[in-house]
Amino acid sequence: MRRLLGIALVAVCAGLACNVNGLSGPCSSNSDCQSGAVCEGGYCVSHQCRPACSSAQVCDTKTVTCGEATAPSITVNSPAANSFAGLSLQASATARAPGGVSSLTFEVQSTGGAVLATAPGVPASAGSAAFTATIPLNGAGIAEGPAVFVTRITYQTTQTFSASPVTFQIDKTPPTISMGAYDGRTAPFVGPGNATATVTAVVADTASGVDPAQVKLTLLGGDGSTFVGSPGTGGVYTFSVPRTSLNTTDGFVGPISFKIDAKDLVNNAAPSLTGDPTEVIRIDNAKPTVSIVADTTWYAATAGPLTVSASISDADSGLVNSGTTRPFLKIGPSGVPVPGTQGAGSTWTFAFDPSVQAANTESAVQFTVTAQDVAGNVQIVTGSRNIDNKPPTISSLEVFLAGAVDPGQQGVTYPPQPAAAVNGLLSGRDGSHFIFNDSVHIKGTFSDNGAGLSGASLKYRLDGVGPTGAAVPGTEQPLGGACADGSTSCSFDVPTVPLNDLGRIVSFNAATGNLTLTFLGEDVAKNAAGGAAHNVAAAITTPIATTRLWWSRQFSVPTGTVAVSGIAIHPNGDVLVGNNATAAVETLFALFRDGPFNASASPTKSEDWKKTVGGLVAAPIVGTGGSGTANVYVASNTLQRFIAVGPAGADLWTSAGVANLTSTPTVVPNQHVFTSTNCEAVVSAGGTDVLAACQDQVVPTTAVTKSVSVTDTVGTSPITFAGGNIFVGTSQHVAQTSFGTDLSGNGILNPAVTFSSTTPGQFTGVVSNGTALFAAMTTTHLAYSFTFAAGSFSPVWSATDIIAAIQGQPILTGPNLLLDTSDGFMRSIVAATGASNNPMAVPSPAYTPLLGADGNIYVGRNGAIQALSGGGTPLWSLAVPANATVPPNLDCGGVLYAAAGDTIYALITDMVSTPSNAGLSNAASTWPKYQRDSRNSGNADATVKWGMRINATTCTQ
Repeated sequence: MRRLLGIALVAVCAGLACNVNGLSGPCSSNSDCQSGAVCEGGYCVSHQCRPACSSAQVCDTKTVTCGEATAPSITVNSPAANSFAGLSLQASATARAPGGVSSLTFEVQSTGGAVLATAPGVPASAGSAAFTATIPLNGAGIAEGPAVFVTRITYQTTQTFSASPVTFQIDKTPPTISMGAYDGRTAPFVGPGNATATVTAVVADTASGVDPAQVKLTLLGGDGSTFVGSPGTGGVYTFSVPRTSLNTTDGFVGPISFKIDAKDLVNNAAPSLTGDPTEVIRIDNAKPTVSIVADTTWYAATAGPLTVSASISDADSGLVNSGTTRPFLKIGPSGVPVPGTQGAGSTWTFAFDPSVQAANTESAVQFTVTAQDVAGNVQIVTGSRNIDNKPPTISSLEVFLAGAVDPGQQGVTYPPQPAAAVNGLLSGRDGSHFIFNDSVHIKGTFSDNGAGLSGASLKYRLDGVGPTGAAVPGTEQPLGGACADGSTSCSFDVPTVPLNDLGRIVSFNAATGNLTLTFLGEDVAKNAAGGAAHNVAAAITTPIATTRLWWSRQFSVPTGTVAVSGIAIHPNGDVLVGNNATAAVETLFALFRDGPFNASASPTKSEDWKKTVGGLVAAPIVGTGGSGTANVYVASNTLQRFIAVGPAGADLWTSAGVANLTSTPTVVPNQHVFTSTNCEAVVSAGGTDVLAACQDQVVPTTAVTKSVSVTDTVGTSPITFAGGNIFVGTSQHVAQTSFGTDLSGNGILNPAVTFSSTTPGQFTGVVSNGTALFAAMTTTHLAYSFTFAAGSFSPVWSATDIIAAIQGQPILTGPNLLLDTSDGFMRSIVAATGASNNPMAVPSPAYTPLLGADGNIYVGRNGAIQALSGGGTPLWSLAVPANATVPPNLDCGGVLYAAAGDTIYALITDMVSTPSNAGLSNAASTWPKYQRDSRNSGNADATVKWGMRINATTCTQ
């Protein structure tokens, strides 16, 4: 067997290597071997002879060798029994015979035996046993139906042999083709979302049957490709035609025609089915039409959902109008799709959320509207809505001194010191502050690059300072200027804004602090309904550093500085200041009311005039008369004499040395001193004497003096003239004297009468309400009310619950006596009864208070100058580097003058802005300040109340 296998392998492979699919080689089944070989023992083994045996031979499959044929044989390979043939028959047979086959004939006969067609068989090669022929069956006499196939051979010259007849069917009828249910005019469009057209056709053949491989669709457009149909049931064939073979050109819309061809299994070809109206494939590569309705309105981010309208249509495959792919709006690349709502016709609306606009921005917010048609064409159109989420801003602002040249500098430009502010004279304009009575010029630009500005909303206000230091909103003021609604910028220019206009700022509870220039504005953004949804700017603020300090003056001598001793105000406006220099230097100064701002002030001229009058322990005073006639008087301590100076600084008269005068004088006009009649007497005290002086009628540059002893030493208690009497406090009591005449008719000071307390001690000066007199003891914590009549004192009450030393001098508010004590309280005692009101706390121990026409109390205290409300609430205080022990003064314009140590301070009170309410209080029965009035007259009997606000139009300085 191995020998025979080897023979077969040698014969088959002919010395060549065989693979698993060859006639030899490893195998596991017959399928691993080529035709004619089988798998035996793991190897492919052929049982056919190679080369093939001739027609005279037969193959011994055991030995795989050809032997001589001993009998004729015919094997009909084609046609097979009951098979079909068409217009021709492919005949095939294998014939063998002894000596070989001489010829072979194929015949097609009718079932009745008539020969319909014949053809000789053609051997595959000379001597081959395989014969074939093509027999035409298209003759007119050859009908469809059953036929008989006969095969015969001739061998050994005369011998014949026939194979068994084979009955087969003749089929000359081609298949039929129809489009069946397919109608391309209504079939789905092919497009980006439908990339394959599905076409169906019905192909039928009742004989041999349809050859599926020959059922074909050929495009008559596109790329002309042909596609083989897939058979289904009922003769339906399905064709899948890709969009790539049709038309992918963007925007193309139209039908593409095709034809259908088919053959049956015997190759009868049906006529092409073409030209049928249904034989089209519709192409839609055009995107839907989307037109967003424009809207240039600026909406607020808080406007609520906006409605975006668009016209959306698709004239071809049609718009997808439901589901997740219906038209939708999306804000930004990462926005959430918002499905639209279809209205009438092609109108669609979408909700747009304006709140996506980031805070403090204003711009067009981009969105897209996406629409898709049935063919999958997607149209994305970009739109925008103007969303304003940013309030107006100030893009330019200048604040500078009103009346000054525009510095052209952004922000606040503070004025410098005036030229005269040298040699100890300074102003509040220190380069970083405005003064409270300054006005500022404001100019700038409001901007809004979104919806634009609301012209009527553009305002400003000047916010004041409250008691706690917090800003107090002022009264809103229009910025003025023409500003049309919707403007992107509007300029404003307000030349004069008074900083101390209480109608605007409400309050300024600070001596130095920030007023706040506040701008207000809105834009004209709309809500979804078109109504106002303005973006309102938070207060746009600019601090304006402001000080009540108008000016200050420090006094110095070659060896250092010298303390201020007192302040008086002349009707010509000069501020009279004395100081206690012991050297032979100027100690009486007539300062300009407006300090370095005065037109006559210069770097070399800091005051109207100044005089050398010796050291002054007490304050200067001003006599009767007007701005050009009222004299200035001082009681010199070191020169021990009275000195009179004219209103312009001229020397008038000087008394002889009389005493070390320590008491601020009083002025008593129309008196009789020695031989003078109707003189303006000046009364002071020194040592244990009260002294009076009048200009000498004979030698006008001198004075006539008179004195009277009051037994005990007079300290710094000022002289008071009330009810025709002169009162002064001494170290033990209150002393009284008066003007009289002696037996010769000369003017004299009458002998003194005293009022003593149960516990002797230093008395303050005396104040009067026209009915009673009031004084206090500085160290024994007692206050008294008394009257003086018929040459004697009568006590009214004494207050004993003042628990600390009294500092400074008392004043009368009308109903109450005010006293400052060393424990940091201002004591208030009912003038009528002596009962105590609740004390008013002062931040540090204070001295002599002053009562303004505004009802506020002004007082110097340790380290500060303080303003209090009438009820004692702190309003503001100016810190100073020394204790403010000197009694303050106030002019009819509302300027407060106070001194601490070597410096006088001119401070702008709120009254400066309301001149009709400026000056000293004139409430009934008041003694509003030290020495009663702004001239320091000390004269309760004076009919003119200098410096007191009588009414809105009257305040005589």
